Amino acid sequence: MTSNKIAKKIEPSKPGRFYTYYQSKEADSSYFALILKAKNLSTEGITADKIAEVGLKYDNKYDYDTFSTIEKRGGEDFTYTNITDIDPLKTGTIYYLVEIPNEVAKSDKPLKAEIKIQDQTFEYTVR
Repeated sequence: MTSNKIAKKIEPSKPGRFYTYYQSKEADSSYFALILKAKNLSTEGITADKIAEVGLKYDNKYDYDTFSTIEKRGGEDFTYTNITDIDPLKTGTIYYLVEIPNEVAKSDKPLKAEIKIQDQTFEYTVR
C-alpha cells in the first residue's frame, strides 16, 4: 500500500506520548511524504533503507531526493531505516521524506514519485 502527504509537519500514524516528527522550519516550504507499507517476502531480514530508493519529480523536470524513516512501536514513533530490519514476512511502514517549496506543494502541475525497488522502477502519480 502506498499513500502520500504534504504538510508542514509529518508525524507517525499513531503518535505516542513521546515521538519524533519532521517539521519544516522555513516559511516557504513543506514536507512531502511518500508512505510505503513494505512486506518482506525474503527468507532473511532486510535493512529498511535497502527496500527502495525514492525520488520526487515536479512538473516533469525538477528532481528532489528523499530520505527515509520507519515507524516503530506500532506507529507510535519513527526510527532510522539504516538500523532497522524488516524480518521475513513482516511489514514495515517506511516514510520517504523531502522538504519542498510551497510553490511545489500548492501547484496543480504534475508531481510524481519514482520508486526503484531492486532493478525495477515504478511511478506513483501524486497529481
